[in-house]
Amino acid sequence: MAGAWNQVSMRHLVREEKIAECPDCQSTEIELKDGDRFCKKCGLVID
Repeated sequence: MAGAWNQVSMRHLVREEKIAECPDCQSTEIELKDGDRFCKKCGLVID
């Protein structure tokens, strides 16, 4: 069962790493604040 948990966790991490730029302005200045990820350039909140 622990193996399945690790696979799910790794998929989640890989998905988060893919969001390296803002889909609106393509800026790579993404910041995490209060549990939300947002673009420092245009302010778009990224889920």
